[in-house]
Amino acid sequence: MSLKLKIILTALAVFLAIVSTLVLRSYFYTQSAAVENIEIQQINRSDEVAALMGLWAESKKAAITAEAKRLKAKGDAFNAEPEKNIEDYALVAEANAFDLVYFGSEQDGSFWMSKQSQLPEGYDPRVRPWYQMGKSKTGTQFTEPYVDMITGGLVVSIIEGISINGDFAGVLGSDVPLKSIIDKVMNVGSGDKGRPFVTDSAGKILIHDDSGLVLKKSIGELDPSLSNLMNEVEKNDSGVFHYSLEGKNMLLAYSKVPELGWVSFVTADEASVLAPAKKEAFNLTFLSLIPVLFGIALFWYLVSRQLKPIDTLIQRLRDIAEGEADLTKTLDDSRTDELGDVARLFNRFIGRVKDIMESVSDLSHNMTKSISELSTTVSDISRGMHNQTDETNSLATAVEEMNQTISQIAESANETSVQANATIKSAEGSKMSVTDTVSKMQQIAENVRESAEVITRLGESSAQIGDIINVINDIADQTNLLALNAAIEAARAGEAGRGFAVVADEVRKLAERTQSATKEISDMISMLQTESKNAVVKVESGVGQVEAGTRSADSAEKSISLIVEQTTVATDMVNQIASAAEEQAATTTEIAKNVEKINNIAEVNNRELAEITDFARQIHTDAEDLLRTINQFRIR
Repeated sequence: MSLKLKIILTALAVFLAIVSTLVLRSYFYTQSAAVENIEIQQINRSDEVAALMGLWAESKKAAITAEAKRLKAKGDAFNAEPEKNIEDYALVAEANAFDLVYFGSEQDGSFWMSKQSQLPEGYDPRVRPWYQMGKSKTGTQFTEPYVDMITGGLVVSIIEGISINGDFAGVLGSDVPLKSIIDKVMNVGSGDKGRPFVTDSAGKILIHDDSGLVLKKSIGELDPSLSNLMNEVEKNDSGVFHYSLEGKNMLLAYSKVPELGWVSFVTADEASVLAPAKKEAFNLTFLSLIPVLFGIALFWYLVSRQLKPIDTLIQRLRDIAEGEADLTKTLDDSRTDELGDVARLFNRFIGRVKDIMESVSDLSHNMTKSISELSTTVSDISRGMHNQTDETNSLATAVEEMNQTISQIAESANETSVQANATIKSAEGSKMSVTDTVSKMQQIAENVRESAEVITRLGESSAQIGDIINVINDIADQTNLLALNAAIEAARAGEAGRGFAVVADEVRKLAERTQSATKEISDMISMLQTESKNAVVKVESGVGQVEAGTRSADSAEKSISLIVEQTTVATDMVNQIASAAEEQAATTTEIAKNVEKINNIAEVNNRELAEITDFARQIHTDAEDLLRTINQFRIR
């Protein structure tokens, strides 16, 4: 989900929450007002019923009150001729729609009626409840409704006690049928407006559309929830009461009828009476949704328009991440709000990235060039090391040949020593062997000459070894110089060439050890040349002595002692030659070992140079990859 959509949805959620709260509050307020209005209407209906019954009761009561005043005004004449009042009773009954107007006398219990009817034998009105009420209470009173035995209709009696000259004379009364008032009461409520009914102060049902409940049930028996209703009615003159009947929520409005001491009720199904109000509230809520939807659409349009720079920013970032990676394009930063700040910061960021990419690109070009030069230098060093290896192999071969030659010299010297010893023995043993001795001496002279030639060649070989050592030393100097150049190039490469610099330093150290080894070999060869010259001198001296011995062979007898001495000297010289040859053999063996070390060092150098070459090649490849990566960005 995009940030813009989240912002819009969040704002819409807040907007909808506020609007929903207002709409729901308006809905419930409207519904509450409607309920309150319905309650008022129902109370008005119950008040209407109470007022209707009150007017009816007052009119009926006024007729009896007026007749009672008339009777009281007669005074003693009323008691003298009570039968003369029957016509007046009939007129009152007819004028006020009474079933009967009557008077019960306190004096003798006589009972006078507006129309004659058969009374039970021994009927005494003074014991009747209505009479007792009229006697015990002052003013006009209403009895509880009852069923007329003759008509079967519901009737109420209106009574008033009559006193003449301070003496109680009797009770005036009338039977009033309730049919007319019941019809009027039932016409007050119709349809969904509610059904009226009337109870006495104790809750006994007096008027109800269900005749089976009249005078038989109390209101508390209709439903358990109405058991405490009369307690509330006793406290208030009017009001409403909510209860449940057969699973339906009912609304009951009540009003007292003070003229009768009764209570009028109007009951209605809440769903029915509240349906119009709920419909009106729903219609109001529905109508309020129209501007809400319009506001949502307008809000969506305005927010989308205001957040359009975010889409532009996302597109620019997508172009950089997935497209041409053009770092030369910028955003419009002319806005003065937060989005303008974002655009300006983005442009600054792109500018810094562009500068960094340009620097990295230049460094990559320079590093690629330096690595190429370093690769060339390493290749030159590698070729030099290969040449050094070849020269070292040649030197090893020459040293081997020199070692073989020195071995031959040693063998020849040993043979000469043996022959000289034999000559001494022969000279000491017999003078007769002088001739043979001379022959042997000639052979010795020949061998000594050969030894001299061998030693001379040994000196020449030593000179050649010196030349080879000089070549090795030159190669070591060149290696040292190339290692120095490689270290300089690695320093130019910076962090990337640090490993190469370490390898170049190792190459330089190997070159220095090579120079040290060649110097030791050169010193040994110088000693070998010196010893060879001494050996040549001694051999030449021995040759001269041998020749002198040969020339003196004729006088061997005289000079035998001298020959023995000279032969002894020659033997010593030959032994010295043998020792020198052995020393030269040991020296050449050491030279061979050093040459082998040089060869091993050269091989190590070759391997390290190969590693340096591979490392330089890898750095060159990485630099090219870095350059290709940088080239993906358009920075110029």
